[in-house]
Parts: sequence; C-alpha cells; structure tokens
Amino acid sequence: MEVLILNSELDKRLINIKQELHKSEESFIIIANYLKCLGRDLFLLNKSLEDDCSTLSRSMADSWLCQIDRQLDCNYNLISIVNKLISISLQKESFAEMGKFVDKLAEVDASILDGNVSRSANRPVDGLMPCVLPDDVKKSVTQIELNSMTSPNNWQGWNLRITSHINTVNEFVKLFPASHSFASLPCSLSVTLTQINRVIKEQSKLENLLQILTTVQQENDYSSVFGMDVVIIRQQLRPVPILVGEDE
Repeated sequence: MEVLILNSELDKRLINIKQELHKSEESFIIIANYLKCLGRDLFLLNKSLEDDCSTLSRSMADSWLCQIDRQLDCNYNLISIVNKLISISLQKESFAEMGKFVDKLAEVDASILDGNVSRSANRPVDGLMPCVLPDDVKKSVTQIELNSMTSPNNWQGWNLRITSHINTVNEFVKLFPASHSFASLPCSLSVTLTQINRVIKEQSKLENLLQILTTVQQENDYSSVFGMDVVIIRQQLRPVPILVGEDE
C-alpha cells in the first residue's frame, strides 16, 4: 500500500515536471524564433552601415541563439527522461537502475518548487526556463515575426523596428537572473542595439533633411543653392537596408 501511495505522489511530481518542461520548450522556441528575426535585421543593417557595433550585435545574437539551441537540446533530453520515468512509475516498477536519471529530474523539481515558493525566477537549470514567458512578450515576438517579412523603406522605419527590438530584448533581460549561463548576452545586446539606434536616428535626420532640401515647394524655388549641401548629405547617407528581392 505504501508503494502505491509513493508512486501516486511521484506520478504527480513527474507530470508537473513534464508540464513545466513543455512550457520551457515553448518559451525557448519563441526566443529562438525571435533571435532569428533579430539576426536577419542585424545582417541587413550591418550590410548597410558597415560598422563595428552592428557586427558585434550580430555575433552576440548568434551566440545567444546557440545557447538557446543548447537549452532546447537539454530540454528534449529531460522530457525524454521524465516520460520514461512516468511510464516506470505508472507500471509500479523499481527505480533502482534509474538513479542518475532521477537525480537529474530532482534538480529540475527543486528549481520548480523554489520558483513556486519565491514567486520569482527559478534557480538556473539547463533545459528549464527560469520563469514563465509573459503573454505580452509572446505577442511582441509574434508582431516582430510578422514585421520581419518585409523591411522598412526608410531610416525612420528602421528606427521604429530597432526600438521594438530593444524593448523586447529588455523584457528578456528581466527573465534571466544574473546567475544564468547567458544572462549577460541580452544585457550586452540591449546596449549595442541602443548604440545602433543612435546611428539610425542620425541617418533618419539626414534622410529628412535631404528630402526637404531637394523638394521644390514653389515656382520660383531656389533649392539649387543647397547643391553642395545635398552632395555632402548624400555622401553621409547610407543606403536603406532592404531584403533581397524587395528592390526588384
């Protein structure tokens, strides 16, 4: 009778672990999809701006994506283990030969329980999200994915897009405690994206100024007196990043 009670309680714990792991899987996939969108945008910007900051940002985004892929691998491994243990538990079999696998899940279980008690981020465990991914962050990522299907047609549009990226990355910063293996990546990426956005804002100002100087406003217009200024601005203005095929 005691064995049945033990297994019943164990079943509940294992099923809870499985549910949390699947939530983490979903969250890691969402983050991975976001980073792919960010990577594409940074690739386009780097190609246009040819600056060190966008190059560094691309590298950090790629590194973060690799870390997320690693977390997913760990997550899938843990899900496989918990599924096997659930089957063993339901069949009332012995766990004597499964000690090392039980130990792995014990760490996950402890992290989940810690998070439930403290109402904050779980202790870092590979394969498990530190906390639940908020719905508003999911919506932001979905919107970014939709936006990434096309590219902005001017620098003002790119300013808005990178601002959206900064806001999203800052939300991710809040999700990963400093003790997490890649917590520094979103923090650093937020800084470099902010710097890129400063450059983009300057490009947007040049773009607007060029439009003003080259727009004929009346019949006796003397815009030609700004000819040298127009030449200088065009030399400073970088081409607007566009997806391959959009310029056709």
